[in-house]
Amino acid sequence: MGWVILVLLSLICAVLQHSWLAQWPLAPDLPLALLAWMVVDGTDDGVLIRAFIVGLVRDCVDPASVCFHTFAYFLLALAFLPARPLVFRTRAVGWSAFAALATVLLLYLDRLTGGGDATVVVVLAIAILTAAATWPLGWPWRFVPGFMHPAGKGGA
Repeated sequence: MGWVILVLLSLICAVLQHSWLAQWPLAPDLPLALLAWMVVDGTDDGVLIRAFIVGLVRDCVDPASVCFHTFAYFLLALAFLPARPLVFRTRAVGWSAFAALATVLLLYLDRLTGGGDATVVVVLAIAILTAAATWPLGWPWRFVPGFMHPAGKGGA
């Protein structure tokens, strides 16, 4: 059941990102905030699969990105695996730090590949908003039973 909820939650975040939030000049990256929460707070089982699913759902909603988000989210999760044991996972600081760093990295990677033209101030503002978006995405799931939890019940 958790995997179904993961797909639905990813779909909601991606649709909001590419419809309503696409009109805003500065907006948090909701799928990336969801990824940050799931990679940092979730159980060790399925971290890479969860990252792949979030990216794949986002690429299905935004086909112009081809496979950018699928591979980028997977590689971000893979790069974070060695640091997982060092982070106290149930705290929003870890989620926020991952989200902010990942946002900066992906926006500059997008800029290098010709997809974006964000300035330093815009990149930092989006990173802060994305970091803040991890809190309302992650905290309500503390009260959900383990079999329904999209990231797996556990944490540090």
